[in-house]
Amino acid sequence: MKALLLFPSVYTLNQLFQNGFEKNGFDVKSVNYSDIVNIFEQKIDSKTSGLQTWRFRKSWSSYYIKKINEGYIRTFEKEKPSIVFIYNNQYVLPETVRFFKKKGAFTAVFLGDSPLFSPTFDFNLTLLFEVDQVVSPDTYWVEQLQQIGLKSCYFDHIGFNPDEDEIIFPSQVEREIYNNDIVFIGGSYMNAWGYRRALFYKQFAGMNMKIYGDVNWLKWLKFFPELQPHFVLKKNYFNHKQTTTIMKCAKVYPVDANPGLVNGLHIRIFDCLAASVLPLLEYRKDLEIVFPNIELPLIKNFENASIVADYYIKNDKIRKEKVDSLRKIVISNYTPYFFVKRLLQKSQIID
Repeated sequence: MKALLLFPSVYTLNQLFQNGFEKNGFDVKSVNYSDIVNIFEQKIDSKTSGLQTWRFRKSWSSYYIKKINEGYIRTFEKEKPSIVFIYNNQYVLPETVRFFKKKGAFTAVFLGDSPLFSPTFDFNLTLLFEVDQVVSPDTYWVEQLQQIGLKSCYFDHIGFNPDEDEIIFPSQVEREIYNNDIVFIGGSYMNAWGYRRALFYKQFAGMNMKIYGDVNWLKWLKFFPELQPHFVLKKNYFNHKQTTTIMKCAKVYPVDANPGLVNGLHIRIFDCLAASVLPLLEYRKDLEIVFPNIELPLIKNFENASIVADYYIKNDKIRKEKVDSLRKIVISNYTPYFFVKRLLQKSQIID
């Protein structure tokens, strides 16, 4: 059997889903829409994205999306997959999904963003009513979508691939360079989400912390000058190996909850556990589903964040036991293999 993944190629998620399908016996072909349109066309689309009222934008968008979908169809006809799995929307048109289904393929979407909160594509909600299954990392999104009649939506998480992350070992030199009790790796936002993230990490100012961030952080450092000594500007994209290496040299990783997730877990939680670093978790309701019957290293309000961090930094034995316990839960329930197996069971491809 073959699976066609319509996924952004730069996302670690792409590799996780490939692994999940392969471990369930599938040959996998992954396609990003940037494989179909050239860099010049992508730049035009990006530069004109805000010009919705211009005749040129409408004409261009029609050409751009049509070309992408024709590329998807060509790949589908060549590969003849039994499953097409889509991340968010990837500019997939409803009629393209109908074509896939007419040819006998099972179709599914994994939501990286809520289509009701993040209108990234005119047909991102329409698309969900065409596919066979929708998987959401947030139970609130599931509830919202079910309220409007989308019955084929359920909650799940991809977790991490324990086979891959076990083989990454920081060298002694790397441990000396990245030797921090607390670490954060990632970008910020230019809107209120950026201020919120900086406010969260301000709680750990003065502790042994490093923030490896992008240029968007610079906007907020003037409001939080105490973060400046902790900040390292990322000039290039950190790949999976580099990110994991830095994380493995730390003791704890405070994970601020993405405001776009109402009940859901930030995927960085699973990245932390893959790297055997303890995630300090800003509370979200779905934590109780994924990690039932276990005391979690929770941050229920920003004011107690540094107290939680200090406790686990100073207690090595307790911290390591907690990481091991959380990893065992994920490895037993939320690896790529189990995620894809559940999808196949819901699609009735397997029992």
